[in-house]
Amino acid sequence: TYFDYSIRCHSPAECVEIAKRINPDIIHIFSFYTDETALAVNQNLNCKIIYDYKDTFENVIAHPIDPLLWKGQRTLIERADGLCCRDRQIDHYCQVNKINPCGKRILFLDYCYGTDLALMPKLREPDEIHVVLHGSFIPEDVYPQFSCNGFYLIAEAFILQKVHLHIYPGIWAANALEGKQNSIYKQLEQSSPYFHIHDSLGLEDLLKTISQYDFGLILYQSEIFGIPDHYVLDGHHAYGMSTRLFDYLESGLNVLVQDNFKMVVDLLQQYKFGQVVDRTYSNPSQVV
Repeated sequence: TYFDYSIRCHSPAECVEIAKRINPDIIHIFSFYTDETALAVNQNLNCKIIYDYKDTFENVIAHPIDPLLWKGQRTLIERADGLCCRDRQIDHYCQVNKINPCGKRILFLDYCYGTDLALMPKLREPDEIHVVLHGSFIPEDVYPQFSCNGFYLIAEAFILQKVHLHIYPGIWAANALEGKQNSIYKQLEQSSPYFHIHDSLGLEDLLKTISQYDFGLILYQSEIFGIPDHYVLDGHHAYGMSTRLFDYLESGLNVLVQDNFKMVVDLLQQYKFGQVVDRTYSNPSQVV
């Protein structure tokens, strides 16, 4: 994204003061995180405000990190003149909170960048399959309050079937794992030749590197093996879209997706692509 110019602000108050001097007709806020700046703009400017959002969580997270900040999300939605939505989480949010947003909502999915990448040749070892997960990998023993239930069981299931599972964590998860003594995932990597934790990579390097594998995974976020999700309320995942889906597609990978991610499943089935996994299976070996 390119802008004509930028002004760095050092506080919410300075941001509001500069915005008042510029006196725009519309302000477009590219982060929907309910932080002090978003709330200050919301409360102190009279122009139209449009928000992009990545995740809508207040009152769908079972145990909010900061209830006051999450509560502010309702204020932003009710004030918004327009919402640019990457998925339909806003629909679930409004149902749960009994909100009728007055502004227009535009569905603007994530997408493949169309970069001309030199993809890597597939790993062609006889009778071996390589699958990959990248992005929001949250180790259960590092962040138990936010952990996505069941991923360790998924890892064990792939190992049991002698399928190589490659993890490319985001930078904060990579740092957290590095600082955790005797992480269960580090132990798993040391004990099995089929489990691999790699360094966090920048986007272009990541897309090239993962292109050598066979499947990208969207399997890790709740209800797996029938384990209830204690992080978000029932049904919330049906409204979400996966950013990593488009990274997998751009890298030429087939996709394994859990069926409770209804919006992701619907998109893949529209184009007759991907493999859907039933989240209710009881035998871990059925993952593959």
